[in-house]
Parts: sequence; structure tokens; C-alpha cells
Amino acid sequence: MTIAPEAPTKPFVPTFLELEITRRCQLTCPSLCFVQAGPTQGHGVMSAADWKRIITEAAALGVKKIQLIGGEATLHPDFVEIVDHALGEGLKVEVFSNLFRVRRDHWTLFERPGVSLATSYYADTDEGHDEVTGREGSHAATRANIIEAHRRGIRIRVGIVDVLDGQRVEEAQSWKDSASRRCTSTESEPSATRSRVRVCRPRPSCAAGAPPARPPSSRTAP
Repeated sequence: MTIAPEAPTKPFVPTFLELEITRRCQLTCPSLCFVQAGPTQGHGVMSAADWKRIITEAAALGVKKIQLIGGEATLHPDFVEIVDHALGEGLKVEVFSNLFRVRRDHWTLFERPGVSLATSYYADTDEGHDEVTGREGSHAATRANIIEAHRRGIRIRVGIVDVLDGQRVEEAQSWKDSASRRCTSTESEPSATRSRVRVCRPRPSCAAGAPPARPPSSRTAP
């Protein structure tokens, strides 16, 4: 009896890759951040050359899009170089930023084809948002920069993250939707600035180091 050999199994290759390039952040988000990022944290041991090598290898394997996260990804000293390299490899890049501070040259970078933004928004009031982030003034800054991203026609994904009791997430959702409508109503291609929302509540152990749960919704897809 002849036994036919099994057909080789093609390995699964994800098309999306998330790269945590730094733990430094202007915020602390003590009830939410599972990497315990903050202003005194570092950028890790990997060099820009290491990150670029990984991106090149990922593109060769079939990855189509990367997300740069932290911490605050834009604080990495080689952030622009890493984004440039990914675009040069033909990848799309989503930058997950707290939008607390945005440099002028970063706005120009975010406007490039293939680049998009993502951010978290916690409440429609200074008190509610700042309580989550641990940084006074973060609500006003993030809110203003969400509006600026829409004004510039930058694609942005805004997640309303439910963390604390009484956080006013429904009001935050309403503000996000109205801001998107106001900023896209005069655009010839509104889909270019359409944002998607993700509402989630972390597991009880989130503050102890576990990542927040992702709800089963198609709107959370990168």
C-alpha cells in the first residue's frame, strides 16, 4: 500500500503587526495602562536598525499594516525614521497616540498617504478624561488635536474606552460623533476622515498588568 504524502501546510501570516516601540509617555493612566508607561520610562533596548529590520522582515512575510504604540510612540527618538522606513516597505502605518502634544513636523507626517492616527478618548469633561490619564490638561489637548486631525483630513480612529464608573462615556461618544460630522460635512471625500469607535471595559485585573478586553465588534478591526 502506498501512502500519499500530506500536502504541506501553508503557515499563517498575519497582515497586521503591532509594535510597542517605547514605554515613555506624558501620561500615566494608572487605572488602564498595562505596560505602566510614564514620563520616566525608557525606549527599551532595540535600536532604530532593529525596528527597521523587523519591519522589513514583516513586509517580506506578507504583513500589510503596522501599528506603532507605546507608551507614546511619537516620543521615540527615531519615530519619524521608523515610519519612513515602513512606508518605504509599502506598509500602511497607524500611529496610536494620546494626542497630548503634536509636533508641527508630525502633523506633516500624519498627512502622508498610508499614515493614519488612532487615539483614546475617555470623557467629554476635563475632570473625567484627566482622571483616567493622570495628567491635568490632557482632555483639552487631546480634544483639540482630534479636531485638528479632522480639519487636516487625516484619517483617525477614536476609541471611547470605558474605565471608571460615572465616566460619561456616552457623552464622549456623542461629542466624537458630532465632531466628526462637523469636520467632514464639507469634505469631498468624507470617508478619508471617518473615525471608528471602540467601547470597552478592562478586566478587573487590568490595573495589575493585564491588557484590557477587546469587545467582539467588527468596528475594532485596524
